Amino acid sequence: MSASSAKPFHARAVLAFEAARVPAPKPGAPSLDIDFRLMEGEIAWIRSNRRDAATALFDAACGLLPPAAGAVRFAGLDWRDLGREQAGALRGRIGRLLPFDLWTPHLSLVMNIALRPLHHTNRAEPGLLEEAAALARRFGLPGAPVMVARDASRDDLWRGW
Repeated sequence: MSASSAKPFHARAVLAFEAARVPAPKPGAPSLDIDFRLMEGEIAWIRSNRRDAATALFDAACGLLPPAAGAVRFAGLDWRDLGREQAGALRGRIGRLLPFDLWTPHLSLVMNIALRPLHHTNRAEPGLLEEAAALARRFGLPGAPVMVARDASRDDLWRGW
């Protein structure tokens, strides 16, 4: 294929914080000023020593906490412009690993990870579990974590694996 006939690649932002000010998670805490884009195919690992700030950031990314300024967009759409059903459907496409105290203790780690898309989409469990295993392998793990959440260490649960 010649260079002139090749189609240009246009990456799309999956998540964009556009000069967004996320409200303070607690009274007296500073608000979060965020400006970044997560493009298709990228993975973000966000680590914070303040669980309340991390939760506020994730809630804003999922459209559950509107920014005080700027915009937060998912798949190019501003969460504030979406109806309840459309926002709920889009949230079902978001993977979010939660802190240790929010894991369902009697389920395996991989089932905890797959629980949200199982609930919010009509995708089959085997396909979701295969995707989780493939993602784990991309991070150098032997596959999807099958241990029960209550048996995992706090550090592993905090990391999400």
